[in-house]
Amino acid sequence: MRVRTVSRRRAGRFAVVALVAAFATAAVSCVPPTPVHVVDVSNPPHGVIGGLVTSNHWRQIQTFTATRTGRLDQIDLWVQFAGPGPLLIDVHQVNGTYDIGTLVGLGSRVGTDSGEVAVPLSQPAAVVAGRRYAVSLRQAEPESSGSWQLSFSASDPLPGETMYVRHDDHPDVFPDPDYNLSLRTWVRSC
Repeated sequence: MRVRTVSRRRAGRFAVVALVAAFATAAVSCVPPTPVHVVDVSNPPHGVIGGLVTSNHWRQIQTFTATRTGRLDQIDLWVQFAGPGPLLIDVHQVNGTYDIGTLVGLGSRVGTDSGEVAVPLSQPAAVVAGRRYAVSLRQAEPESSGSWQLSFSASDPLPGETMYVRHDDHPDVFPDPDYNLSLRTWVRSC
């Protein structure tokens, strides 16, 4: 009878070990995938491409609606000419047509690159699919030796979105409904 008890104990231990191994295997296969860095909103230059100057105190603003939920951690811009000072980028949640609202992300770019330029955000923005946001661009001081020139598209590849200019010290905005800033947003999501 004692032999049977030992056998049952061993059988029980083997069952526990097998059960733990099964859970460990299942746990490994159920781990969420590595966050994926994907394009969210894309508006490469097409149609008529023109220069857009962003200088200190003047902000060039482009609204967009996020299509993915995650962390917006990079914005690509099409640069025609890089200014001498950094290009400052703010991401805001939009609270109305021209109210750029709450600051949710920050970044900047220094350099002389032209063409498609990646701008990683030093403070990524948490974005939610279906919500409107605004990318606000301006050049840091000084602007005396030139300004950043960015590309925009003459067609309306971002329907319902708005590009406009606003001065830091003035409440009026100057919309440009016929154009959209050429940009691409990247969101890291699971």
